Amino acid sequence: CGLGHARREQLERHQLSHSQERKHVCPACQKRFKRNEHLARHVITHSGLKPHGCLECGKAFYRKDHLRKHLLAHETKRIRLAAGLTSSGGGGGAGAVAGTGAGAVESGSVSGVKSLSLSLP
Repeated sequence: CGLGHARREQLERHQLSHSQERKHVCPACQKRFKRNEHLARHVITHSGLKPHGCLECGKAFYRKDHLRKHLLAHETKRIRLAAGLTSSGGGGGAGAVAGTGAGAVESGSVSGVKSLSLSLP
């Protein structure tokens, strides 16, 4: 693909993304992965452990990034209610939230609200 890497290990890891070989196999369900770290992340799903819980509603997640995305939904709802906006329940359109991390900004202009900043833990 022409992408260069400063270190040989990085290049070898990147080359795996172009390969169809999936040599890392989940012992529980036989699902296959190109990278061992992706297998390790997947294996946790079979444990039933969900260590990342939402303090607001109690919903729990096995991955911290999934909790962060969930928290964004709570934050967006609070901001919309504080601004007097109705919750659309849909995904997108005017007033949709763009981004998934700190500094996400509401796009569009709904009821005179031009932008709202969000901050996540």
